[in-house]
Amino acid sequence: MHALLTVIGNLVDNAIEALGRRPGPREITLKLADSDGLRLVVADNGPGIQAAQVEDIFQDGYSTKATASSGRRGLGLALVHRIVHRAGGTITVTSEGGTCFEVRLPAQAMEAAR
Repeated sequence: MHALLTVIGNLVDNAIEALGRRPGPREITLKLADSDGLRLVVADNGPGIQAAQVEDIFQDGYSTKATASSGRRGLGLALVHRIVHRAGGTITVTSEGGTCFEVRLPAQAMEAAR
């Protein structure tokens, strides 16, 4: 269960950051369905992700944001990617009028988390 909360938290946090100072209306949606494993969708109406960046965003240390302090960036999506793949799941990204992350985890991964 902790791993699932980590995935949701990182995806929602990134959506909030993506909307940042953008003028409204700003929208983030979170959908969960467990009819066949788990399907998690986090979408926002922010600026989206450049097509050239989609392959890179899951790499440890990759970030499109400037580092204002000595803090390290680019950890959240790398962590999400690792958790999802270790559980035997998939994560896909689309970026049309915002960004949408869809995570699918097999039913056995959800049973193991209980």
